[in-house]
Amino acid sequence: MRSWVVWILVVLFLFAGLGQVPLFDKDEGAFSEASREMLVSGDYIMTYLNGEPRYDKPVLIYWLQVASMKVFGVNEFAVRFPSAVAALVWFATVYRFALRMFGRETAIVALVCMVASLQVSTIAKAAIADSLLNACIAVALFALWDAVQENKNGARYIAWIAMAVGFLTKGPLAFMIPLATVILFGLWERRFREVAARTFHWKPIVVFLCLAIPWYIAAYIDQGQDLLDAYYDQTIGRVMSPMEGHGGGGLVWSAYYFFVVPLGVMPFTVPFVQTFLGLRKGQPDSFTRFAVACFAFNFIFWTLSSTKLPHYAIYGYTPLIVLVANRIASYDRNQIVFTAVPTLVLLSVFATLPMVLPMAAGIADDAFALAVMDYGAESLGWTLPIAALIAIATTVASLVFSKMRSSTRFVVAGAVFTATIHFALMPTVGRIMQQPIKEAALHAREHDLDVVLHDFVMPSFIFYRGELCEDRFPRRGEVFVAKVGETDRLEPYEKLYEKGGIILGRREK
Repeated sequence: MRSWVVWILVVLFLFAGLGQVPLFDKDEGAFSEASREMLVSGDYIMTYLNGEPRYDKPVLIYWLQVASMKVFGVNEFAVRFPSAVAALVWFATVYRFALRMFGRETAIVALVCMVASLQVSTIAKAAIADSLLNACIAVALFALWDAVQENKNGARYIAWIAMAVGFLTKGPLAFMIPLATVILFGLWERRFREVAARTFHWKPIVVFLCLAIPWYIAAYIDQGQDLLDAYYDQTIGRVMSPMEGHGGGGLVWSAYYFFVVPLGVMPFTVPFVQTFLGLRKGQPDSFTRFAVACFAFNFIFWTLSSTKLPHYAIYGYTPLIVLVANRIASYDRNQIVFTAVPTLVLLSVFATLPMVLPMAAGIADDAFALAVMDYGAESLGWTLPIAALIAIATTVASLVFSKMRSSTRFVVAGAVFTATIHFALMPTVGRIMQQPIKEAALHAREHDLDVVLHDFVMPSFIFYRGELCEDRFPRRGEVFVAKVGETDRLEPYEKLYEKGGIILGRREK
């Protein structure tokens, strides 16, 4: 398959329908609303969420979302656009490196692996900081590879500049992962001093500091000790103890990423696992060591961390995807067919959702979850199941009956999978989970209602309403928004809107 055809499909995937799905809470809603408030206030130093300082992430992604909203307006497309552009840089970096290392066929397969990966493709179109962070990590990692292997001075500067941009995007992870990778790689290669000397040079480090530090100084002047305390919680505190309910102890949480990663790297789960199993045979080459060092550090670090989220695993994927793509490019017909088994299983689950969702609703013990699943069972429709069945048929036809090259079959199967996820699954999930929140907010905006948030942490509501909302117990006569199961103490009240477990009501005087 020609590379330009694949690139057209990649661009269409990233930007087509970018604004068609409502924002997902809490992350997309929080980033988008904080950027909207920055746009309204004109304060470009510190970010605020519903009027309160938001210390969660540095400022760069908010600047980019604000710039995008100035061009495209305050909408879903605008706040997701910077992530899609960053993903394009991320994917292009992977393609260029794979092309240089292994040739065009591997580069095309690597590109499809990036676009089709369940986790990577989801992050690529989300209005959060992770697409930009991963783009920075990818640029830094491959530049450091050139620096340590060929002692390229320009590559050192590119790496440290990319880490500086990443540091302004999501903090220390931007340099911790690339630098830990080259350190482990140097130890594994038994040439640590040489690798360290080619990585840590004072001139690019000074460039890093000049780019990365000024905003932190300005933010500290603006916020003082509160900023330092919050950043401690978001970095060291996040590792030492669970934050926002994302983590825990025990055997299940220790094995968390052993379950997340195989699902997240679909549709190349099988070659991904085979790549690691193949490490037992002989001595791995230098790039294999580099890729494994990156993945292993990230995997072990987050496994030992108290706070766990699925997308943390992605930070270690990029070099390994190139390695896996090179393996796939050498597969024969039977091996390619075998790689599709996990994907076909997942697509089969999507096809059976009209039967499964009502059964799941029957065992829900939380009022809000029950309301969401009941609404989902009623409004699911047949778009997703039919799309899943078409995807299954197309995948089987391309892998089993087609006379195309093995790698081309994988490209077709990957394109079908990612199209099903992002043009059938995500709109369906967004309609069930987020559309009621958007509709309630637009109802309040249309009728110019002052709304109080009652135990309601859904920042997208504030974004769509376009005004700050007080977060407290509503008084008599006030309009509130709440989830089903949280309204007993508010009775009697008049329902202004109710759908999917979301209630917009007015307490009676």
